[in-house]
Amino acid sequence: MQSNKVVFESQNITLRELIEYACFDCDTQQIDRIMTWIEHSKPQTKSLTPKAARNKNRMDLETAREFKKVFDKADTNRDGGVDIEEMKSIFGESFENKKIERIFKRYDLDKNNKLDFGEFLKMIAPKNVVIPDSLLTQLQRR
Repeated sequence: MQSNKVVFESQNITLRELIEYACFDCDTQQIDRIMTWIEHSKPQTKSLTPKAARNKNRMDLETAREFKKVFDKADTNRDGGVDIEEMKSIFGESFENKKIERIFKRYDLDKNNKLDFGEFLKMIAPKNVVIPDSLLTQLQRR
């Protein structure tokens, strides 16, 4: 698998490194599954029908569950959200606090000072991926 470099808040790191930072307790197999899914969700050069393109970039339940594990590990106080201090504990070794705060503010859409699973998922999933509301509803009930 290709280890693409990404620019995340002005720092060049691999996408795998970013996922590993966010999922500090995930084993290699879990990280590999997430990376495989991300690799398969990238736009292809061949033409797809609009319906096929939408389905190809739609997050599936298994992948959402993997990201939910990442979220649950990040939510150390178990209040159902990742607050700024939990974000700093995840990314603090790699990013300055101001950058973490900017990322947090960008994705805290309801401005309640914590990222719920949907906001966290939007932060960590590739931008071209559609996250069905039904997945969020199903996984937030657990």
